[in-house]
Amino acid sequence: YQEQLTGSVVDKDIQVVPTEFTVLNTQYTPARATVTVEMKFRYRDYSEVKEYTYHLTRRDRVWMITDYEVMNLRTTQ
Repeated sequence: YQEQLTGSVVDKDIQVVPTEFTVLNTQYTPARATVTVEMKFRYRDYSEVKEYTYHLTRRDRVWMITDYEVMNLRTTQ
């Protein structure tokens, strides 16, 4: 399963690597950050567009994702 997650698809249907992405917004302080990204995932007959908001915390000079939210925006052909 770990190998599948680092690949482009999981279970032959779920794409985990976006075909396109755009960083929409980044806000940060010395200890915390929020990054909002719009991602497009291409499937055989359509594409899904989703907005991910990542919440990060800085620990020992390394940024770690501590939470995230996903909003389905639309599908396209």
